[in-house]
Amino acid sequence: MEQKKILIIFAILMTFPIILSAIDPQATKHFNQGNFFYQEKYYEKAIEEYSKAIAIDRNDLDAFNNRGITYYHLGLYDLAIKDFSFVLDNRSDIFTYQSRAITYNTIGRYKKAHEDYRTVIQLNPDFFYSYFGLLYTSYYLSKKDFKKNYFYLLDQSSRIQEKNPWLYQIIRYLKKEIKYKELIQLTNGEQSRLNDAYFTIGFNYLRKKRKRKAKYFFQQCRQIALSDSPEYFLAKLELEKLK
Repeated sequence: MEQKKILIIFAILMTFPIILSAIDPQATKHFNQGNFFYQEKYYEKAIEEYSKAIAIDRNDLDAFNNRGITYYHLGLYDLAIKDFSFVLDNRSDIFTYQSRAITYNTIGRYKKAHEDYRTVIQLNPDFFYSYFGLLYTSYYLSKKDFKKNYFYLLDQSSRIQEKNPWLYQIIRYLKKEIKYKELIQLTNGEQSRLNDAYFTIGFNYLRKKRKRKAKYFFQQCRQIALSDSPEYFLAKLELEKLK
């Protein structure tokens, strides 16, 4: 049995869980080579390798999942959704649902994204980033949906405080218990947290119709250049809308 690394969009950052797999050795070789190219940001080469793994074994759902993530980074969103949907037709996976939700968000298919975020929460109520995903998505659906999901997020406050203190600080900011400067200070300069904070602050100003402020913080989010984070792409999307 060979080691096999899987790339999964996990809310804010990419993670690389390791599982054991009994897939054909040649397929595994191409799969792991695809992961190497992905990590080096040679996305076209990564897709070639994942596709070779799939050609050998059409049941290699991990290769479909990783290829979908790589398509996402190339802006080939329809192809990404196609790969994620193939995986989900064959297994229920919260990470793939989350990945597809992010992709739907990126192309403005907010209702579809909303459905996937809800599915993630049903499968794992402690997958807290999906509550924030719901809030962002519902902003583009209706004021009623946004208000509902805002209070839905607040209902999770005590659980989030216990299990993810950083996300709890974002909730405190949304509840106006702390100001944006305090939220930024609480990141301690950690890039992934700054990424979260800048996008959240930008989004908060966006919903208040303060476009200049929103634009500034979305630009700050982009400047961190965490191109493995959905916020990086969503901030770009919002900046294009604010032109």
